[in-house]
Amino acid sequence: MTEATDANNNLYGEDRLNVTLNNIGDKFVKDVIDGVKADIDKFVGDAPQFDDITMLCLAYKKRMEI
Repeated sequence: MTEATDANNNLYGEDRLNVTLNNIGDKFVKDVIDGVKADIDKFVGDAPQFDDITMLCLAYKKRMEI
């Protein structure tokens, strides 16, 4: 997803991803994925998608006690 490009061939990039994740904050996994996808769609605009977009988001709950 960091390699998504806009109409001017600019990359979405890791810096923008970090800003987006910080703006989303501490949310449910689905909300994080939906928020990042919405920001990518906004960034890309009408530029054609030339590659797949893969996202994985994990939620760390707490360590299990043994």
